[in-house]
Amino acid sequence: MAYKILIIGLKEKDAGKTSLALALLAYLKEEGLNACGFKPRAGNSVWYDYDVVHEALSRGRLYGKDAKLLKAASTSRSVAGAANLVEEFINPIHRLWAEPPLNDSITQNPYFVLDRITRWFKEGVRNLVVKNEALPVEYKCNDALFGDLRAKASSIYYVRDLNRLNKLTEAYYDLAVDIRRKNLQPPEYGNW
Repeated sequence: MAYKILIIGLKEKDAGKTSLALALLAYLKEEGLNACGFKPRAGNSVWYDYDVVHEALSRGRLYGKDAKLLKAASTSRSVAGAANLVEEFINPIHRLWAEPPLNDSITQNPYFVLDRITRWFKEGVRNLVVKNEALPVEYKCNDALFGDLRAKASSIYYVRDLNRLNKLTEAYYDLAVDIRRKNLQPPEYGNW
């Protein structure tokens, strides 16, 4: 029988949710149980945990420190058929924020650089990239950082206003974190 535990923090960041999840995963592992941590939505700026973000981007991927920690603490046997858990399975939606993370006063678009949305299917994995075209020049990052990520994307969507972002959110984001629609057998990433 599979059990699910939801950890919620009342602070936007640094509430201790990941620390509690890691402690719980360690305890379950000590008890001989298989468990996997998930962080459906996460985000950070290019400069926050720069080493992990840079490592991921240099491999054409995008994830943060929490996904990497949860992967390391999880038991791959806890997910049926998962010989090799990857951070994108643990964290299907990751946003790379501009620094500082604000909202544009005119478009109401959040100041994010891009989002990576990963959806799992029996046939394989699809990575979608949503790039914020409305981001002011002073907040943009060097596009060379994202070349490999965009090259490996199944689809790239460009957002110029909040309406377009909301439509993409309805179409793709929620489906990426809906466990009932997830094929809990992540395929090997092969070229990743």
